[in-house]
Amino acid sequence: MSAQAGISSALPDISVAELENLRQALHHVMAIESGIEPSPIDLSCVDTDRFVQTASRHRLSVCFGPHVEALNLPEDARARVARRAAREQLIALQCAAALAEAVGVLTDDGMRVLAVKGIALALQTTGAATGRGSGDIDLWVAERDVTRARELLAGIGYVEPPGAVTMPTTGRVESYRMWSGFELELMRGKSPLDLHWSLTTGRRLLPSFDDAWNRREFVSVAGREVPTLSLNDAFTHTCLHAYKDGWRWLRSLVDVARLARRIPANDLAQLALIRPVALSALIAHDAAGGAALEPLLPHGNRAVERARATADAQQRGDAWTLEGSRARSTWVWLHQQLDLANGPRDIARTVSSYALPPNSLGIGADGATHGAMEVLSQRISAVSSRARKPSSR
Repeated sequence: MSAQAGISSALPDISVAELENLRQALHHVMAIESGIEPSPIDLSCVDTDRFVQTASRHRLSVCFGPHVEALNLPEDARARVARRAAREQLIALQCAAALAEAVGVLTDDGMRVLAVKGIALALQTTGAATGRGSGDIDLWVAERDVTRARELLAGIGYVEPPGAVTMPTTGRVESYRMWSGFELELMRGKSPLDLHWSLTTGRRLLPSFDDAWNRREFVSVAGREVPTLSLNDAFTHTCLHAYKDGWRWLRSLVDVARLARRIPANDLAQLALIRPVALSALIAHDAAGGAALEPLLPHGNRAVERARATADAQQRGDAWTLEGSRARSTWVWLHQQLDLANGPRDIARTVSSYALPPNSLGIGADGATHGAMEVLSQRISAVSSRARKPSSR
């Protein structure tokens, strides 16, 4: 996701009370999942439209669906959550078939490929392809295989979306996009597929492709054995991915809590030494509870306070917009990304990808070349204009 996409959103804000209702419901269903009989709760007074909308915005319909009766919601809310859950599960089944097809076309060519997030994560955390609801397809290949993977995926209809600045396959622009970026967005109709050569911009806290491949596990998707991340690598990636987004979606925190249940305590203790992992565990515990996360939680300090403030703002507004100027909001976003940078190369990559977004370089839909100096000038103008405007919150 580009820096611009991470800083703006047209979605309506969620109130403090509405977010608390979601968290209360989430604690309840996650306790039931863990085999605990929680105390009854009563959400019968919630605004049906707002609860259904906010649950959907946080991608929780499928999580709530099996336990919706236990939440004591208004009857109409229960029915609508159940319908949304069923619709998301149907989309997930279609996504699973598409994932198996895409993995198949790469592996049949002899290429190593790992499915990350999405259906693979659903199977690891719930045992069912439909257990997380709908999502994108994310495939990770070695950097040297990206060009061949693009060709093979184009053969089954996955191409760069209309209007996108097309990534070249050779030259300095391609080298910069590969160095500063980590994924290429492809589309087949309305179905997205993200082709990764790295898991994210900051690479030092996450495994290399070769290390992840050597530790890989397999999940069965539509009759095909699909390689994916090990549980430990999936947990680290999920924590850092949630951190990168400012813990914006409660579903990603559900993933953290569910993965923690499956990982030995000794392994979790080692992973908790990575500060962003520990802070993500804290935010996940705030949102969803879970005894498995408790040993990972950091003690109260400024980083904890900042993480909780960031999570509250993101979960309610889906935007990097806090009280004050847009310049401060941009700094909060960049600070969050730099937290994930480990070493000079990661820092340089993070700053460069913000100053000169890799997806803005290449050949536009009109055939014009989008060069570095032109894009950088436009970027400076856009950031300066945003910095001068007051925050909308």
